[in-house]
Amino acid sequence: MRTSFKALVILVVFIVASFGMYIYMASAAQQALRGWVTNVEGTQFLVGVNVSVWNTTDDLLGSNLTDSNGMYYFGAIEDSTPVYLNFTLSGKMPRLNRSYAWPSPPYVFNMTMYTQYKGSYNVTVMDWTNRRPIPNASVNITWASTSYTRTTDSSGQVILEVPANSSIYPQGVSHNFIVSATGYATNTSVTQQSIVEDTNMNLTITLKGSCYLIGYVIDNGRSAPNNVSGAFIQLRSPDNSSLINWSNMYFYNTTTDANGYYSINFPDDASLT
Repeated sequence: MRTSFKALVILVVFIVASFGMYIYMASAAQQALRGWVTNVEGTQFLVGVNVSVWNTTDDLLGSNLTDSNGMYYFGAIEDSTPVYLNFTLSGKMPRLNRSYAWPSPPYVFNMTMYTQYKGSYNVTVMDWTNRRPIPNASVNITWASTSYTRTTDSSGQVILEVPANSSIYPQGVSHNFIVSATGYATNTSVTQQSIVEDTNMNLTITLKGSCYLIGYVIDNGRSAPNNVSGAFIQLRSPDNSSLINWSNMYFYNTTTDANGYYSINFPDDASLT
């Protein structure tokens, strides 16, 4: 049964305590407050999460459980005073994001929850030459004798939830990454990473294309030394009609160094779109 309260408008959000977020609200026309609760990786809706609403004097204003779709709902919260939401589920801990975006009414506040004793890495995989986010890259993470692999989304990102430094891992847990994608050389240089329970670390990992060109630019009209520094190099199609690129945004360019030397990496399946 949905609990109904006086309407409110959410103005500001800031973090309090370890399991709650303050939400400033002001009286207005009737509006709903709802949201969805998922695991940190965003792959599973969490059912039966107890979501409670409290004011600043620790009075309980209402509570309910997330449904089979991981959704909770409140009609509105009484009084124009700050309130906070509390999320609890056995074996889970809420992930306290540091910034929130509040859409137009009805107001939506989503939450992700860690498995107890775990943290997460938010990995972005990018092209080393042009910083293109690489979709469908394989991100493998290993610790002790365990290995876990996920693939990046269309934005080149993926979240991996793994054991973290905590009371049951007092000696600490180190994580090593193996990242690969079609057309790119595998990157194994990101090692010995560590996170604390109930925290997230953002990592950017770059991949070099499996193909490369190297050389010097020389001015034959000059006497030695005739190497040309600062020359602009760009990859073009064999008929010179277009630039090698991804989505007409990420190009393969470089400039020569002080000695006229250049090096440029590119994947073997670079498109001409």
